[in-house]
Amino acid sequence: MARLPEGRWLDVDGSRTRYFEAGTGEPVVFIYGGNFGTGDSASSAHTWNLNLAPLSEHVRAITFDKLGQGETDNPKNDDYTMAAVVRHAAAFLRAMKLPPVHLVGHSRGGYAATRVALDNHDLVKSLTVVNSGTLSPGVGTNEVVLAKPPYAAGTRECVRWVYENYSFDPKVVTEEWVDKAFPAGPGAREARDAAMDQRRPAAAPGAGGVGIRRSHRGDRPRHRALQHVCQARAARAVPRLQPVGPFSVPRASRTLQRADAALGGVAGMIVFIHGGVPGVTPYCSGPHIWGSVLQQFSNATTVDVAGQTVDAMTQSVRKAIEGKGRCHLVGHDLGGLIALGLAIEAPQLVSAVTAVASVAASPTGDGVGDFTFAYPPKPLWSRESQRWALERASYSHHHVDGKLLDACVAAAAKQQPMTPETYAEQFVPSLMKAKARFYEICRSEGIKVPCQVIWGSHDPLATFDHGLWLFRGIAQRQRVAQFHVINRTGSLPFREEPAAFHQVVSAFNGAGVRS
Repeated sequence: MARLPEGRWLDVDGSRTRYFEAGTGEPVVFIYGGNFGTGDSASSAHTWNLNLAPLSEHVRAITFDKLGQGETDNPKNDDYTMAAVVRHAAAFLRAMKLPPVHLVGHSRGGYAATRVALDNHDLVKSLTVVNSGTLSPGVGTNEVVLAKPPYAAGTRECVRWVYENYSFDPKVVTEEWVDKAFPAGPGAREARDAAMDQRRPAAAPGAGGVGIRRSHRGDRPRHRALQHVCQARAARAVPRLQPVGPFSVPRASRTLQRADAALGGVAGMIVFIHGGVPGVTPYCSGPHIWGSVLQQFSNATTVDVAGQTVDAMTQSVRKAIEGKGRCHLVGHDLGGLIALGLAIEAPQLVSAVTAVASVAASPTGDGVGDFTFAYPPKPLWSRESQRWALERASYSHHHVDGKLLDACVAAAAKQQPMTPETYAEQFVPSLMKAKARFYEICRSEGIKVPCQVIWGSHDPLATFDHGLWLFRGIAQRQRVAQFHVINRTGSLPFREEPAAFHQVVSAFNGAGVRS
């Protein structure tokens, strides 16, 4: 295997930085992917070992260990952010006194390279981005492919497993590659573990071995930390050609009407689980969010979700449904993840799951955050602010009426908002733990009850592909799985097209249609 040249060292704004260099000519600088703070992989400049030597015959090829990775110093003041990585990369180019370089970035390194190019035009001659799920639009599937490695985080076996899952041909993952990620020698493991503990962001007790990505500035959501110049749409603004009411829905095909017969039937009580995080979601969710669609089911009830973590919320729902027989759980957004979690934890209580516009359960990757709810009108959770948020989440606004807004305002007066500290230190780690567990089960034994996914065709909070990837995760081990898209709806399809929603759920449940 090709080896990197002897490592060199350079002071970059006070951080001792290791780099590798070979060849002469125009400089080409490589930035690898990966991130600090994760115990399941250990990326470093060695990622480019197969490329540097061959390219050095034609150009001056350079790569370096990013801030907080490899042999480069950890960031000062615990600044474990992508912004710090980008600043360090730009400072490295300046410290090397290089002319404008050809910059090549892979994965998260592609994002870093792009930011360097955007912010430092004088340093970059050309930009090449390689397989950057971080930077590209669409659905990042890291959490699907790499959910819960079968080996302990921070072990040689775990690193090999991760690299092999990244690769089309696992044979490319050689012993030397793994050796470079985890060098042998007396005290090497202890030193590495100590360094990883120092680099890994703190997680709540019981959060599991899941690497948590911190936001760009403290505990603020990532999309608020990124520069955003778009003006928020005015409240009550109606998109062109928007419908002013739900469409009439003809009787479904015989296949859909009798889906329960083919699937073995999942009839029983239907329990509707709302989503939303108090103080974080810009509209106050609760049982009231389901609206008139509940009246169309003869055997429906709702639960009020409570708790500061996904685990606590799941337990509150479990307590509410125990003793009611096996229930068909219908969960919206976070409620969908809670329903799927209960199907894993207590399948004896669950006859089926319907996940509705469940962005919380879908793979989200580490791309740029969604801007739909950026810059809401003040004061937050007021009547007009919630109207703005509900309209932003919808394709059609006809359902955002006085009754809904009254219920949302009343809920806001009763709910205790989650503090930013609680959200960052308890809720987010619990969410990552729950998603990792869900995708681990999907990949291994599978969900034990029938499941369907319902998505809005024009959901502004997540793309169609998010819903499709969620379905694929479920369907790989569960034959009784369906995916439905309700046309001309946003992230509240049960409110925007209640007749169509009722038809899909009742057909899957085997329940009768209330006249």
